[in-house]
Amino acid sequence: MARADIYTTTYNPDERYSDFLMNFDKNPITGNLAKVTNEEAVKQAIKNLVLTNQGERIYNQTMGSKIRASLFDPADASTAEVIRTTIEQTIRYHEPRANLLGVEIFDDFDNNAYKVNIFFNLINIPNIIQLDLILKRAR
Repeated sequence: MARADIYTTTYNPDERYSDFLMNFDKNPITGNLAKVTNEEAVKQAIKNLVLTNQGERIYNQTMGSKIRASLFDPADASTAEVIRTTIEQTIRYHEPRANLLGVEIFDDFDNNAYKVNIFFNLINIPNIIQLDLILKRAR
């Protein structure tokens, strides 16, 4: 007779949110898909939202942002402001697990890129989390 508890995952009350890793690596011990939890899961989701072009996902045309189009605009304060507001709107609209606190944009003229710092906390968890991204022009 087979036991069901060997197939049942244990519940961890400290895991509020979890997602699979983007490269679908396996856990070396269990052989199941590896996952990220809590802060890392939400960081991964925000990064994917910001770097996904709006309209790229066929099943949800509004998912993502229009950041890549702004990267080819002249590197000035107005472009940085457009990028900042786009990131804020994208996170507020598509990521309900994150409470956005602020977005900082820094020009990196030497590398034709923008450095982005996103500050947020998880819903019902007061710790401030920082996500650093580099938005680079690619052709």
